[in-house]
Amino acid sequence: MQSGRPPRWCSDACKARGYREAKAAAAEKERQAEEERAEQAAWERLQEEQRRQHAEYERRRAEEERRRRAGSSSSGFRRGGLSTAEARVVLFDLAELRDDGVTTLKTAYRTAARLHHPDHHHGKGDAAFKRLSEAAAVLKDAGLL
Repeated sequence: MQSGRPPRWCSDACKARGYREAKAAAAEKERQAEEERAEQAAWERLQEEQRRQHAEYERRRAEEERRRRAGSSSSGFRRGGLSTAEARVVLFDLAELRDDGVTTLKTAYRTAARLHHPDHHHGKGDAAFKRLSEAAAVLKDAGLL
């Protein structure tokens, strides 16, 4: 085929064959373009699904992080009805000690556990020991004990 000028055909049969070949080439080109569009659409769907899954993962991770921080917060997290400040007060009350800044939480916890352990009091210290366990759990979650 010459560029810029219409082709010269030796016969009508050659001309018809040339048109058929050109039409088949155009159809093949259109088929390839349609395949590429379908592949692109499939790739975009895959990317969108991956973005959605990642966003869901990030949302869950942020929720877990928020829960973890809420659980370890020393500024009022409540577990079993106690904040960390209340748990500290319970610990020192059960240990019969003053919170003077010298006595550590660990010392107060051990003293209170020794005073109220049910094995030493044959079941009389159950309620106090449960309260002590709740307070200790709050303080341990907060990283203070």
